[in-house]
Amino acid sequence: MQIKMQPMGPYQTNCYIATVEGKEFIIDPGVGATSWVLNNVTHPVAILNTHGHFDHVWSNAEVQKRLNLPIYCPKGDAFMLANDPFSQGTPPSQPDILIEEDEEIELEGVKIRFRHFPGHTPGCSVIEIGDVWFSGTTTVCRL
Repeated sequence: MQIKMQPMGPYQTNCYIATVEGKEFIIDPGVGATSWVLNNVTHPVAILNTHGHFDHVWSNAEVQKRLNLPIYCPKGDAFMLANDPFSQGTPPSQPDILIEEDEEIELEGVKIRFRHFPGHTPGCSVIEIGDVWFSGTTTVCRL
């Protein structure tokens, strides 16, 4: 796996591009992430959200529109994408796939597990791809 990472916006929220077998997964496209994402992908597959806070989903709709990608979001946080609960001016987005707690999905032959860790938000999840965990609010861990 190759991982590209760029801190985005005033909170320096990490946006990741995880590349597995030539397939790219965009994780947490936060404030101002669109240009960076567009300049760093060649075969994007999906947008994956660790949770619904504005600084992690700000560019969801724009990246989705520009690249025609589905958005995968933990079910417990989907309300945040459309409703801007913190009144930050977050552009609304709509998840295409709602992920259940501790659900494993397969996208183009790549297994991705959303490990549910509620507390930070109701649906907060760590996204596990191979031996890497993307936790959104903390850091990337390699097992």
